[in-house]
Amino acid sequence: MFAEQGMTIDRRSYLPLIIGLFAVLPYSSLLLSGNMVLKDGVYSDYGSFQLPVREFVSHEFVEGRFPHWIPWLGCGIPLHATQQVGICYPLLTPLLWLVNANMAIKASLFLHVVLCYWGQYRLGRQLKLSVTGASIAALICTQSGFLCTHLAVGHVTLVLAYALVPWLWCSVIQICDTTSPRGACRFAANVAGLLLTGHPQLPYYALLFGGIWAAASLAVGAAKSHRLAVVSAFTTGLMLGIAIAAVQIVPTWELFQENGGQSTRGTAEYASTYALNGLDMYRLLIPSLFGNPMVDIPELMAPDFYHEKVCYLGVITWCLAIIALFSGYSSRWPWGIATLIGLGLVVALGDSTPLFSWLCASVPGLTLFRCPGRCLSMVSILMALLAGRGFDSLTQPNPLLSRRAEIGLAAAFVFLALAVGYMADQAVAEFDAARWIEFAKANLRWEFAASAIATLAAIITCWLLPRFLSRFRPLIVAMIVVMDLGYFNLRCIQFEGDSSVQLTDANVAAIGTQRFIDGDTGFSSQEVRYSRCVAAAVRTRTRMIGTNEGGVLPHGCEEVFAALETNPDVTLRMAACRSVWKKNAPLQTSPNEALPRIWFYPDSLQDYLDKSIKSLTATNVDHMFTVANEIRVEVVIEESQRIVVQLPPDTSGTLVIADTWYPGWKCRVNEKDSEIRQAFHCFRGVSIDAGTHLVELRYEPKNFFNGLVISVSGIGVLFSISVWRPCRSRGSLPVRA
Repeated sequence: MFAEQGMTIDRRSYLPLIIGLFAVLPYSSLLLSGNMVLKDGVYSDYGSFQLPVREFVSHEFVEGRFPHWIPWLGCGIPLHATQQVGICYPLLTPLLWLVNANMAIKASLFLHVVLCYWGQYRLGRQLKLSVTGASIAALICTQSGFLCTHLAVGHVTLVLAYALVPWLWCSVIQICDTTSPRGACRFAANVAGLLLTGHPQLPYYALLFGGIWAAASLAVGAAKSHRLAVVSAFTTGLMLGIAIAAVQIVPTWELFQENGGQSTRGTAEYASTYALNGLDMYRLLIPSLFGNPMVDIPELMAPDFYHEKVCYLGVITWCLAIIALFSGYSSRWPWGIATLIGLGLVVALGDSTPLFSWLCASVPGLTLFRCPGRCLSMVSILMALLAGRGFDSLTQPNPLLSRRAEIGLAAAFVFLALAVGYMADQAVAEFDAARWIEFAKANLRWEFAASAIATLAAIITCWLLPRFLSRFRPLIVAMIVVMDLGYFNLRCIQFEGDSSVQLTDANVAAIGTQRFIDGDTGFSSQEVRYSRCVAAAVRTRTRMIGTNEGGVLPHGCEEVFAALETNPDVTLRMAACRSVWKKNAPLQTSPNEALPRIWFYPDSLQDYLDKSIKSLTATNVDHMFTVANEIRVEVVIEESQRIVVQLPPDTSGTLVIADTWYPGWKCRVNEKDSEIRQAFHCFRGVSIDAGTHLVELRYEPKNFFNGLVISVSGIGVLFSISVWRPCRSRGSLPVRA
């Protein structure tokens, strides 16, 4: 009927939708799992950080407060400034108003899976891939090991950022090809979206790789003919994107400065933390080679951090990518992408390769992030594009393809074997081959079988694809990719009932207004920083010493954590912590009394206030404890961002609040502004003169409001440029007949 009316339907127009369903439907469990949560595990952050903290965010909004500050963790931390939650991200936080936090997170994750497929498809089409090739590339990107494993461990912000990277690169390529104000606006919107997702590492990598692509285009590519316009568009877009994200960037920058460089960030040693070694390169082909705790295969060398080192893309992806490089087409971008992939692998290997130290010295910002294996996120997107080009090469007439592809495949495999062998040589000395053989016999039989089937299917498909089955080529490749990545990647995503261990009502009553500490940490600074008790603290509104926050923390938090290493008893007493809680064990109470969290410090002991918490002795604390019980302090109001205290008359000295000192806190004593000083180098202190006093402390971060003004202004500029139309000159107007 359509043919009779002159209307023909190209079956290829349905391919993106069909392959998109293959890509996205396995993630439908995010929407269909009800109140279930992502499976908890030793590396999981979902139930131990992301979910409870976003529940707190939702509660604060309901109470009419913006969640600047969370008092329950780390003696109090600036939640918004730490950036790990991405409170201002527009594709997640608004959902907290509609459904509970768990469903909001899962719905946003599913939305970003769809965005990932759509963005990668658009990126492929931007690079002149066929409809089918772009669809295959989008499928591989959407089911990559990076997305699946980080989703499985609840790294929500990394998944959100990963899904937006193809969109950013689309705008980069568009500006390089044809500049326009709207192109700069799209670039700005993508930059802002990435910066607002929460975690800065993937936005950094995306801008770094996108910048290298743009520089190459300016030098020898499409942007060469209009360099000034391209540079202007990128500069405008980048500045506008940063301005829109200023509501997040400005508070985060303040936190970074206040920290005072106490963290080890900025060194090559820090940047190599949890990097891949040469042996890990073999896991690009057999991901479970040394275990996979997400599917209950024990780790050979625990802790292995599987999700930070394994980024499986499928055997057929590598075959198609190599074919793309030797396909005989005149386009140079596949080799440019191959160069970027090589750069990504060098970064991921960290100090396993001598090139990394040179990169750290040459590339600004590279040493600010640990877990360099996250650079494999960029490798995943780029490899998927090469695979899409390889598919097009196999399905389009090219007499040079067969011989070149065979030579290229052979040369590539030889080169990769030599390179991996060289890098693995450093790790082999610590590798127990006999132990691995026993481990493999016990745990990896099915893994090897699945890998062998995937490899055989990839080789046969690449050999037969140019010769036969032209009608079903896309679906055959899609099915092989889905089965391969489904077994090794999607299988990692599992759900269970919320099994977070909670404090009992009796425990909460025993802790009271003081704090508890996770006893499973052994009071180690590193372990306390990554405590698994966040859900217990946040959901019961109980304060704890410790976080599960891997980013930059305030100077006061770092001081307390460092003091725990050298003088734990004194530090706990000073931080109003007497309770030690271990999972599945009764609450333990220290025999030594802890100071109150809010207490009055008389003038006679002012010298102690200037000492660091690390330098105090048990005798000092005993003396302060005696004095603290002599003067009654009444807490009138206590909220997450507001404390009101009534002091008795005829007292002069310092009101001490054993919460983290941070610049955003303001104080008024009897309705007059008063300065908040640092007490013991980490807590808050307010000087009080004799008389009856009502002391009010509020958290009012000025930099947040400054950033908000900049963001609103940036959005206004973006909107103005987007709707602006240049007026025609009078001479160009059409003349009436």
